[in-house]
Amino acid sequence: MKKKYILLIIPVLLGSCNSRYSSVPKNIITDERKQIAHQFLETLFRKCDEKDYSKPVGFNLSKRLENKFLS
Repeated sequence: MKKKYILLIIPVLLGSCNSRYSSVPKNIITDERKQIAHQFLETLFRKCDEKDYSKPVGFNLSKRLENKFLS
């Protein structure tokens, strides 16, 4: 009986995963956003090379992203 419930739950869980992460269409991303992302990555790589683990200054980061990079 438990196996039947598990078999019914698996498709529901797999189906919900696709809607959680959707990609942004490339025509929406402006050159300004690309430049900001490029600057952020350059700053992050420079900080890693210098072993400076402080918070990147001058960027508007979400708390989730901050915790992922600074943990």
